[in-house]
Amino acid sequence: MFEISQLKEKKLTDLQEIAKKLNVPKYRSMKKLDLVYQILDQQAADPKAVKAVVAPEPSSETKTQTPPARKPRQRVQKPARNEQQQTLLSLKIKKKKSRYISQIQDRAMITRKNRIQDLTTIQTKISIKTRKVVMLIRVIKIPETVIVTLILSLMPLLKAKAF
Repeated sequence: MFEISQLKEKKLTDLQEIAKKLNVPKYRSMKKLDLVYQILDQQAADPKAVKAVVAPEPSSETKTQTPPARKPRQRVQKPARNEQQQTLLSLKIKKKKSRYISQIQDRAMITRKNRIQDLTTIQTKISIKTRKVVMLIRVIKIPETVIVTLILSLMPLLKAKAF
């Protein structure tokens, strides 16, 4: 026989299994508390069916068994290195470091060269654009004050694109 406190302690899946065995209708869509009360109603209506469901279930104490304890691992100690091995190892490390540093320096030189090339191409593009602007100004015959304000407003944009 179930008591309300026992049923409230159980998980929803356990309650659904009990409800399935007791043939409670629509037990899958019910909330936990509703399912508890439906099981208790079923128990009040047919106590023999509940006894049949309760009898085959093993108690919760027998379900929880402690797993066997593991043995602690033993520490493995590496053999000590002698001085020759230590010096060879340090030389290998130094060679790798020097190779790595030289690779980094080579990459830095390449990026510097690329930056210089990029700056020169940008400068040539800017000079070509300024020549075109000057030619347009001559053709259209814009007053000098407008030209000066236009150039002053365009200078920050040109500098921003250059870098």
